[in-house]
Amino acid sequence: MLFRSGKYLAYSDQLGLHLKLIHSGEVVNIPQPEGRAPDFYTWWPNEWFPDSTKFIAGAYEPGKPTSAWVISVMGGPPRKLRDDASPWAVSPDGTLIAFGTGISAGVYRELWVMGAQGEEPRRLVAGSEDDGVYIAAWSPGGQRIAYGRGHRTPDKVEFSIESRDLKGGSPTVMLSGPRLLPEFSWLPSGRFVYVMGEPESVWDESNVWEVRVDTKTGKPVSNPRRITNWVESDRKSTRLNSSH
Repeated sequence: MLFRSGKYLAYSDQLGLHLKLIHSGEVVNIPQPEGRAPDFYTWWPNEWFPDSTKFIAGAYEPGKPTSAWVISVMGGPPRKLRDDASPWAVSPDGTLIAFGTGISAGVYRELWVMGAQGEEPRRLVAGSEDDGVYIAAWSPGGQRIAYGRGHRTPDKVEFSIESRDLKGGSPTVMLSGPRLLPEFSWLPSGRFVYVMGEPESVWDESNVWEVRVDTKTGKPVSNPRRITNWVESDRKSTRLNSSH
């Protein structure tokens, strides 16, 4: 996985976590936590803090839930924030981290937030045996958080993207539908960008869509609009190649 800030590129591979300095191309290997064998964890970077001096990462140890860590570009080993936590998103002001917890059968049941040092964790969304949550994105002002939700019924799984005010209240359903995929971002302009699978797709094609959202209420204020057409591009490419 690659995750880029203005100055650095954080990525992971089978050997661990790495940091590439974009201006020079130099690669720095992030040391393992003290007392751990070099290949003990599977790591992945998730998101940078706003000042690009550190980023959150998830780590998986066989037989245990994902744990949340923070890595500084200034050096030193990763610092654990919390066990049983998959870190998903950093608030725009860098003071809060949203994470999933309570994993069961590969599904996270709850959405929590904690301070940037792992302090004062609190639950925002509670799931059940039939519900799961996946990934999160902060509103531009940092007062709401969007998250994906899956609800299992006897014959299908229903997907939606909801948002919730940090101060409480009922969630707002932003989008719903069986073709929603677990990839989305809430841009500073208020645009909400997400990915949807194409109907009756043979090769699991998908495209990027956008909708404008009221950042205070989380309610869409425009009709969804597709902003990529990769399927058609692939078809045109196939036709061009087959004509030669």
